[in-house]
Amino acid sequence: LPSNDPDHVSQKRSSGTYGFNYSSIVLTMMLRVKTLNFVSLLLIAAKVKYFPLFLDDAGLSASQIGFLLGVGGVAQLIATPIWGALADWTKRPSVILGVSLTMWAVVLQSFQLQWLLRYPLLCICAYAATCAFEGAVSLIDVVTLSALKKSGGGESYGNQRWLASLGFGSGCLASGYVVEIFGYMALFVWSIGFALLTIIAALSLDHGSQNHHHPGVDGRKGSKTSFKNHRNEDAENENDSPDQLQPFRELEDVTAAATSNDVGTASMSTTDSSGLRRISGEVKEEDKNRGGLLKGLHLARGNVAFRNFLGSAVMFGSLVCLVEQIMILHIQQAYQVSKTFVGFLTLFGTVSEIPVFCYSDLLLKSVGVETAMLISHLSIALRLLMLAGISLYFKGTETMETRSSEMLFGFGILLTQSLHGLSLVPYWSAGVERIFSIAPNDLKGAYLGLFSMSFFPLAFSIGSVVWSVIYERYGGAATYVAGTCFAALSSLYVRSVLSLNSTTKTPSSTSDTMTTMNAAVNIGS
Repeated sequence: LPSNDPDHVSQKRSSGTYGFNYSSIVLTMMLRVKTLNFVSLLLIAAKVKYFPLFLDDAGLSASQIGFLLGVGGVAQLIATPIWGALADWTKRPSVILGVSLTMWAVVLQSFQLQWLLRYPLLCICAYAATCAFEGAVSLIDVVTLSALKKSGGGESYGNQRWLASLGFGSGCLASGYVVEIFGYMALFVWSIGFALLTIIAALSLDHGSQNHHHPGVDGRKGSKTSFKNHRNEDAENENDSPDQLQPFRELEDVTAAATSNDVGTASMSTTDSSGLRRISGEVKEEDKNRGGLLKGLHLARGNVAFRNFLGSAVMFGSLVCLVEQIMILHIQQAYQVSKTFVGFLTLFGTVSEIPVFCYSDLLLKSVGVETAMLISHLSIALRLLMLAGISLYFKGTETMETRSSEMLFGFGILLTQSLHGLSLVPYWSAGVERIFSIAPNDLKGAYLGLFSMSFFPLAFSIGSVVWSVIYERYGGAATYVAGTCFAALSSLYVRSVLSLNSTTKTPSSTSDTMTTMNAAVNIGS
């Protein structure tokens, strides 16, 4: 690509072409992005899956564990937008991410002090602080998007973020094996080690993107610079013809749209250069009125369809919490399954998402948004019924004395876990599609953030408390039956309330659909 760098111009004169140097830089940056996505979820996996089991081993009851998880979810819900605001203010998301993860690893170590668990208030404060710092992990998305824009490499966000899902699944399996061999002390060593790796990956990415920024983006000011100066200088120095520089003119149009667009306007992209120039102009006008999360909250209060949709997200998210957290606690307490098996279950569920994500576009086009959401409800209800049946058939470890009974139990749990992809992906993909249809063009990102916060931190906070209390009082089978009934209620809500406010429109182009699917893959992972 054209550059003012004398060495780069010299290389161009000797080789007669541009691009080799810059291509290697892009490849290096994309590798750093992939590394960051992978190690960050390796870091989180161990804490998410095995910290509740650590609390159970320390003597806390199921309701106490559920309450603690709920408090942590609320703390994360509050802290996440604060970290985002700090990243916007400092313009250094990698540094904010590094500081927060350092504090996360330090505060988490406090739970090695056995006396801390004897003081409920201190325990609650320590876990709330841990989850608050953990909320900054969302900045990994910001760092990733920033690097993708600066590199101009053309890779989609989804092509980077699928490694996060792989990192989470493999991290659960690997950390479970380590914890099983060395005990829960390994959980804390794991958190320190991978926190350091994540910090190094984030800071190296930040350093690389500043030194090798895209020629069309000013790395210091974050503003678009013109390719014309580069083109003119190189044309004067090399007597290049206009035809030789035509690809750079087209790339200027692409860069204008890519560096200015947000998640909402990106779905309007077209492939012709005139369309890209038109979009660039529209985005500049939109930037004047662009709002963030607070503006999204303010406008969402008057959007009845969006409010109803967030209600559905909280209801369904609490069901996901039941099969993701309470189920793991139940099989560990009742059947004393190994930590490695718990990790394998998570990896198996993660793999089941991949084919559903691949065909989610076809599913949405075939059946529509509401039906796709109902498919997820049906799948999770079937999953809960199967778990209830397993709980009734296998009363505990005394009913699994033979090898065949252990294999039958393991096969049954794996069969329920195979429904994980159908339980989660259709609802999430349909949710992103619905958000894109009902949100204002300049607030699609904020609306999508509210949807994600409702589905995960808020729903998991409520679900952790409610389902853990039911589980402690009535047992696993009754909890799964109650979850099945709640899934039926949630599906009726989708069918009756959401369909009345339906404004979903079919994506007008393949790029619209792919943008929606990428968002689903990215945030869902």
